[in-house]
Amino acid sequence: MMFFFYIWTKRGTLLINKSFSVYLYACLKHKIIDEVRKQNHRAKQSVLLRASLSESGNSTIEHVISKDLACQIKRKVNLLPEKMKAVYRLSREEELTVEEISTRLSLSSQTVKNQISSALKRLRISVYCD
Repeated sequence: MMFFFYIWTKRGTLLINKSFSVYLYACLKHKIIDEVRKQNHRAKQSVLLRASLSESGNSTIEHVISKDLACQIKRKVNLLPEKMKAVYRLSREEELTVEEISTRLSLSSQTVKNQISSALKRLRISVYCD
């Protein structure tokens, strides 16, 4: 569904050299490949996280610290400006790409990059300084 929304929003700037069906096929193929890459990355991260947790001797302490840190980050995210908060959540919680976020929020990709960078900087400073 998002694929067709993306095509519709970019309809004025699309440069199609061959037939539209060939363009759709190639575009959809690349979107599927990107999604498979994302899923593979998430699976690898999950395996690495489980492995590191199982190796840990102080898993209870680390679990408590991790939960506390997650709570701190959630509180700090709620204090971010609305647009920055929305961009951060789409990026980190929904794991959308910069292009997907810029399409969804009708922002330029550079604005999305700047918002993510600013949010991470603010969170880093506020979490580690408290």
